[in-house]
Amino acid sequence: MTLILEEFEQMTRRLRLAGLKSIEKGAERESKGVVIAIHGWLDNAASFVPLAAHLSLAERFYALDLPGHGLSEHRAPSADYHLMDYIPDVLAFMDQVAPNQAVTLLGHSLGGVVCALLAAAMPERVSRLVMLDSLGPYSDRSEQVLAQWRKAVIKVMEPIKPLKVFEQKELAIRARMAGVGKVGYDAASLLVARGIRAVEGGFVWRSDPRLTFPSLLRFS
Repeated sequence: MTLILEEFEQMTRRLRLAGLKSIEKGAERESKGVVIAIHGWLDNAASFVPLAAHLSLAERFYALDLPGHGLSEHRAPSADYHLMDYIPDVLAFMDQVAPNQAVTLLGHSLGGVVCALLAAAMPERVSRLVMLDSLGPYSDRSEQVLAQWRKAVIKVMEPIKPLKVFEQKELAIRARMAGVGKVGYDAASLLVARGIRAVEGGFVWRSDPRLTFPSLLRFS
């Protein structure tokens, strides 16, 4: 029997997270292990909908929208989207759904990086680590770090540009198909359905535009 997913929201001690989870019978909920799936950059929890159709898990399954992505809360204007900040975000979620329990982490691309760093920092909280299309965080040679930092500081101080408005949802789907990490029509449709919101004149991306800024912190 494949997984059937439903929407959820969870308020953590850091911020409100949303996503998709497997439908559970309440009496069995506490006896099961937990799998937490983390999507890639500018994607959302819908990344794992096709995979869920091929899974038959005894564990509870959660696909998270990272902060600033999908239906999860955006960070405050005074905060930034540092890679390392996602680690306590996911740990805060784990404390809500799997307190004092080691979980399976399933990460794609950026999500795989987050999962790997979390496993390195808190190995006692991770029973298994699965990384899809992900080997670890981006890094720069030491002599490039200062140039990257200067570029990021200049960008973060610039005004945020108005969001592009797509007159039709189909145009947003085509744009996602051609974006970073090109995907097919069906996958783009899933991501766009969760990744846009209606405005006057059409649709705009729901994700926080600050996610496209250069990283202020990068490993050497």
